Amino acid sequence: MYRQLVLRRAGIPEDKVRDSEAFRGSRAPAVNPRFIPNSIMRSKTQCRAEFIMKSKLICVLLMLILSASIVSGQSKPPQQSDITSLPQTVTLYSPHDKATVNSGYTRACFSFKLGTSKRSNSTDWELGYGLLQIGNEDWFSVSGIDGARSVIEDLGKLGWSDPFKVPVLEPLPELKEGEKRQITVDASGDTHEAWKKSTKIFARAEVDHMYVVHVKDRQSDFYAMFHLEQLEQGKYCTISWKRVPTPEK
Repeated sequence: MYRQLVLRRAGIPEDKVRDSEAFRGSRAPAVNPRFIPNSIMRSKTQCRAEFIMKSKLICVLLMLILSASIVSGQSKPPQQSDITSLPQTVTLYSPHDKATVNSGYTRACFSFKLGTSKRSNSTDWELGYGLLQIGNEDWFSVSGIDGARSVIEDLGKLGWSDPFKVPVLEPLPELKEGEKRQITVDASGDTHEAWKKSTKIFARAEVDHMYVVHVKDRQSDFYAMFHLEQLEQGKYCTISWKRVPTPEK
């Protein structure tokens, strides 16, 4: 009534006032449910279930992508290493040198598995330099820790660009329970040529010589090669090295 009084005082015709009241009191026309799309008629429960399923699918896809990335980023096992890959270089220091004696064997030993020098308080190494000295000559040696069966062989004066074939090296015999490996060293005054050819765990350090190592322990079984680039007896040596595929017997 108040609204009608205001409109009349404002000079609005009576029929306009009635039309305004009719429109104001009217309701929206009813809609036949048959013409409402199904997507609008779905319940909240259905929408929620669909959302959960889509979320799970996305999570599964992300996990598959992540797993594929991890697998592709893993390094190849030693047996599958590319023999054409470029050698890496490392310098090893004699444990008998007064300048590096405080470092112990960490800088004298090298791990082909890790690609680094021996870590402190670690037994994870395969090649040692200068651990054996006969006269004034340094020798390479392979680790025999924890029953390791690794062997080494000097291939003579060779370079990486020279043609050569990686020989098959039989590992040392497996030790029985409680058995210890017997190691002999020829420290006589001769040239050690006969002993050098017979030993499988030592090799005399000679510049420009190529060496092959068959690493065999409880965790690993692979081949590696290294070339002696530089040598200062009793002090250090620099080698270039790389892992190579296991040769066929």
